[in-house]
Amino acid sequence: MEDRIRVTARLRPLSVQEEERGETCAFFVQDERTIAVWSGLERDLPGGQTPVRRTSVDTGGTGSNRDGLDVTAFGFDATFDSPAGVDSAALQSHVYQQIGRPLLQDALEGISGCLFAYGISGSGKTFSLLGSGEAPGVLPRLADELLQMKSEATEELSVKAAFLELYNENLVDLLSDCREPLRLYESSTEGVIVPGLSEREVSGPNEFAELLDLATKNRSVGTTGANIHSSRSHALIQLRLVRTSEDCITRAKVHIVDLAGSERQKRAKSEGTRMKEGIHINVSLSVLGLVISRLSEIAQGRNHCSVPFRDSKLTFLLKDSLVGSARTQVLIALSPAMSSYEESVSSLRFAQSVKRIAVRPV
Repeated sequence: MEDRIRVTARLRPLSVQEEERGETCAFFVQDERTIAVWSGLERDLPGGQTPVRRTSVDTGGTGSNRDGLDVTAFGFDATFDSPAGVDSAALQSHVYQQIGRPLLQDALEGISGCLFAYGISGSGKTFSLLGSGEAPGVLPRLADELLQMKSEATEELSVKAAFLELYNENLVDLLSDCREPLRLYESSTEGVIVPGLSEREVSGPNEFAELLDLATKNRSVGTTGANIHSSRSHALIQLRLVRTSEDCITRAKVHIVDLAGSERQKRAKSEGTRMKEGIHINVSLSVLGLVISRLSEIAQGRNHCSVPFRDSKLTFLLKDSLVGSARTQVLIALSPAMSSYEESVSSLRFAQSVKRIAVRPV
C-alpha cells in the first residue's frame, strides 16, 4: 500500500529585528490547511503550478488595508500559526500533537517514520524540532513520551539514540569527540546505513536530554547576516525501538532531520568559512530539490528517468524516507517577512512537489 508524504507548514512571527526594520508580512495562515500569499505580490511568482486555488479573505481588520483582496493559496495537510504574544509552550505542544505523536504511535506498531524540517535560514526549523527549555520541540516531547512509556511498560522496550550531522558533505558523529568523517553505504537488508555511528541505549528522559544537549553543543553553528544562530550543517537524530512481547518482536526507527536553511549570499553576507558552508548547504538542498522533482514526476507517470540520490550525501541519507519503507512527514518552516519573499515562495513550491510523492510503509 502506498502513502503520500504528509506535508505541514508553520509560519513564525516577525522577529524583533524585522519589526525594527519596519518589515511587513507577505504570508499568513488563512485556515488550518492553507497558507496564503497576498495577491499584490503575484507578479513576482514564477509561472507554473504554484497556485492551489484562488479565494478571497477578510483579514479581520488588522490595519493592513488589504481586507478582501484575492490571495494565492497553498494547501497543506495542516498549518500552524505562531502569533506574537501567544504562549510558545502551548504552540509547541499543538505542533507535537499533530506531527510528532503520530510518528511515535506508528513506531510502536513497527512502522518506521521520518520527519524533516525544510525552510530558509532563520525560519524556525530548529525551534520547531528541538525548541527551548521553556518550550520543548517535537523531538524532546516525543522522546519524553516514549521513555515514559518504557518505564511503565510490562513488556521489554529498548530505545537507542544516535546523532549525526552532515557538515560540508562530511558525516560526523555528534556524540563522539572524533570529527573523523564517517562512511555511508546502502545495505540490501538494512537500507542506507552509517557504519561506525555510535548508538546509546537510553533509559529515561533525563539521559536523553543530556545526549541531545551534547549533540547540540557539538553541532556546527555560526552567525550570518540572515541568522545570528545559523545551523551550518544538516542534523539527523535516530531513535531505534525494539519492542519484545511474548508473541513477537517489533522493530522500528524514527528519524528527525533538521535541514540547514538555504541562503542567498547577498542576504547572508557570509565570507570565508561561512561562504564555503553556505555553498555546500545550497548544493545539497539543490540536489534534494531535483530528487523531489524527479520523484514527483514519476508519481504522476510523466517521467521514468533515474533519481540522483547519490549526487549528495543528504539525499542518499534521506533515500529510505523518500521512497523506502518509512512513513514520512515534512514540516515547511516559513518566515512571513517581505524580505524573505522569494525564498519562502520557493519553499512553498517545494512543498507542492513533495505532496505528490508516494512511499510504501511496511
